[in-house]
Amino acid sequence: MYLSFRIIYTLLMLAVISTDTMFEELGFVTYTIVISLSVPLSVLFFRQYTPYMRNWYILLSLYFSFCIFESYYFYNTPMKYNHVFAKIMVFYLIFSIYGFYKRFDKIRVMDIVLIYLTGFVLNAVLINSAAFSLSAFATNHRGLSSESVYGMTLVVVYFFNKYFSSRNIIYLLCFYAAIGIVLFLQHRTVWLCTGLALFINFLFISRSPVKIDVPSLIPVAISLLLMSMSLGVVIVSNEKVMARIEKSIEDISNPTGNDKDDEVSTSEWRYMQFQSYWPFVEERFLLGWRLEGFELPVQFIDPSGVMIWEDNTGHHFHSFYMDRLFYEGVLGLFLTVIPAFIYVFALTLRKKIFSVDQISLFAFIITGLLYGVSWDWQIYYIGILGYAIFKLEQNSVEPKPVETQENKFPKDTKNKKELIYS
Repeated sequence: MYLSFRIIYTLLMLAVISTDTMFEELGFVTYTIVISLSVPLSVLFFRQYTPYMRNWYILLSLYFSFCIFESYYFYNTPMKYNHVFAKIMVFYLIFSIYGFYKRFDKIRVMDIVLIYLTGFVLNAVLINSAAFSLSAFATNHRGLSSESVYGMTLVVVYFFNKYFSSRNIIYLLCFYAAIGIVLFLQHRTVWLCTGLALFINFLFISRSPVKIDVPSLIPVAISLLLMSMSLGVVIVSNEKVMARIEKSIEDISNPTGNDKDDEVSTSEWRYMQFQSYWPFVEERFLLGWRLEGFELPVQFIDPSGVMIWEDNTGHHFHSFYMDRLFYEGVLGLFLTVIPAFIYVFALTLRKKIFSVDQISLFAFIITGLLYGVSWDWQIYYIGILGYAIFKLEQNSVEPKPVETQENKFPKDTKNKKELIYS
């Protein structure tokens, strides 16, 4: 019965994570529902907020109200372009998730990991099974998008911490599987984010139950030796795989262009989009273009000469920061994003000890600052950010002492008989 009730409390997080493309390809259509419910849910749980969160919520709501009045004044409708308003409304999800799970603290990071992995595995088996082969690796056919694979960063860090805190070999195998998927799918931004997450994790590991010592490293060393020998044979014997790895490393080291061939890498494409729009960002650096930005003709044309998107459909920035600076300016960025990380760092500096859940969440959400350079933030990341803020507010709970026969009863033996027979 307890398990069935706990599943109910995971439904909100399931709805948030299912907005990702890997769930959409499986038939889940929850994006509009989640965005629409984020505002009323944030109001419903307002009493759960700390003074800092309340002040931030009020500032965000004032900015949102200003945009509504602006739309009504110029277009005689409160929300002229949903595409623009959704960029603000999505941040109410931080407060919705934060308030809901502060009121109902019924799930753990393991539940989030299992929800994500369920969608990932189903998509990999039913939709993108062709992406998991050596030929797909060699031709860079990745199947799942970078936005979908990014969630694997949390999985990697969480299983890493679970192994070194519990010494359970199952968690070590799960860690290897997760990091193997990250490397195999070749999303270079996710590579960097996963490396950053593990680095941050190491910086704070002394303040957590995660302990790396010689006994825990022995299985790691043995398994790494066996895997490296096996993979080494496969990689060295396959020229196409070797060439693909070299190309990926080259693209990381040269993000603004590839001079050796005519192929346009994702990073080069992103840089050209940045060059096309930066003059407009500079023109309205403080407040952004807002609704006028949606009406602005598309300024970026594919290097092949084909216009990728039609006018009046949005500009579809790869970079989260470019997207926010173009539409909302520096003011919008400071009202929607900066307060979250100010609060996260303040909570982190005050903590003397992290739980496994807390250190895993902290390491993951910080990578969003790097991920946002290359890609727009996903809804599930914003939801997990809200959950992380709630968890970081909590004091780390020490394990309860094991009840023994000596501490089960009071030291006063006179009352033992009364306790036994009462």
